[in-house]
Amino acid sequence: MSRPTTPEAQGWGLFVSSSRGLEIERDDEMGRFESDDEAVAYVRGRADAGDRQAKSALRQVGLKRWAGEYKAQGGEGGDHE
Repeated sequence: MSRPTTPEAQGWGLFVSSSRGLEIERDDEMGRFESDDEAVAYVRGRADAGDRQAKSALRQVGLKRWAGEYKAQGGEGGDHE
């Protein structure tokens, strides 16, 4: 069974918030994630697995490094600029 390849098919997307700017959020209509935080965690996991779209999305919203990338550089994980 193959995984959906587009963010929309995976239940998340990049959305513009009037207060926070560009951010990763769940697609409410898909109902896949309970919260936006859960969607971000999913995207981080996909980025750790090498998904280029997920890596790009994290960079676009300002999460330049996520757990897997930071650990690969000898850190403990998290969002470090």
